Amino acid sequence: MKRRGIARIVGLYVAWLIAAVMLVAAVTSPPAINLGLSPRTSGYRAHNFRAHRYGRSYYSQRRDFYTLLRWVCCAVFAYSGFTAFQMKRVAWTWIFGVLAVLFNPLAPVYLQRATWQIIDWAAIVVIVIAAVAFWRPSSSLRSEAYASGQSKRP
Repeated sequence: MKRRGIARIVGLYVAWLIAAVMLVAAVTSPPAINLGLSPRTSGYRAHNFRAHRYGRSYYSQRRDFYTLLRWVCCAVFAYSGFTAFQMKRVAWTWIFGVLAVLFNPLAPVYLQRATWQIIDWAAIVVIVIAAVAFWRPSSSLRSEAYASGQSKRP
């Protein structure tokens, strides 16, 4: 049972790391991803031709990145909310639930870029604070361990 809890926390930290890296990339400047549709070329003209031939522009590549960001962040925050619920951390469940709804790719929230940058920074801060908060067991888990005699305190 304890091994499952440790695996869940490790998975949560890996998911938070992936989401944080993507959020930082979105805030600084989104990379142009092309999902492998056009190979790298050395010539400017050839690159233009290939981008046109595949119908891929820099704008659509940025849009692909933001779509991928929404899918990843929504999944990470939903999983985090589920884990927080199982750990009986109500406030964290609500925080991650709101973030999951905000990053929902199926019913997207359309905001200005500056607003999204603020939300992205806030999400990064939430991930960092949650990483510290989830490192230690919650007070309810400590009190349950103390009541069941598993604590080493007298």
